[in-house]
Amino acid sequence: MRNTRTLRNSAIAVIATAGISLGAASGAMAAAPDHATPSSVSSGVSADSAAYAKAKPKPTPKPKIVKLRDGSTAKVYKLGKNKAKAVILGPKGGTLIANGKNATANHNGLHIKLTPGGSLTSWMEKSGAAAPDSQPTADEDVTPDSAA
Repeated sequence: MRNTRTLRNSAIAVIATAGISLGAASGAMAAAPDHATPSSVSSGVSADSAAYAKAKPKPTPKPKIVKLRDGSTAKVYKLGKNKAKAVILGPKGGTLIANGKNATANHNGLHIKLTPGGSLTSWMEKSGAAAPDSQPTADEDVTPDSAA
C-alpha cells in the first residue's frame, strides 16, 4: 500500500513539474500577435511591468530625532498606523521595530521602549551598591592556608 502511494505521489509531482515548465516555455515561445507594435515585441516588456517601472517609490518618512537618557540619539520612523521603527545611534546602537505591540530593549542598563504609535521612552537603571572590596574587613576571620 505504501509503495503505490509513494509511486502515485511521485508521478503527480513529475506531471505537475512538466506541465508548469511546458506552460512557461509555450508562453515564451509564442509568436507575437499581428496587432503588436514593433517596440513592444522587441523590448519584451508588458504594459503592466512598464507602468510598474515608472511608478515612483513611496517617500521615506521623515524621522523624529529623540535624545535618549544616556546621551545617545535615536531616529524614530512612523511606518504605518500601528508600526514604528527606531534606529538607535551611538555606542549602544541597534534597531527596534514595534509592529502592533511595544518593543523593548535593555542595553547594559539603558532601557528603551518603543510603542506602535511612535513614542520612544528611555531610562537608566539605578546604580546599585558599590563593588565589593577585595580586602577583608576587620570583622572577618582570616585564616592562612596551611600546607599539607
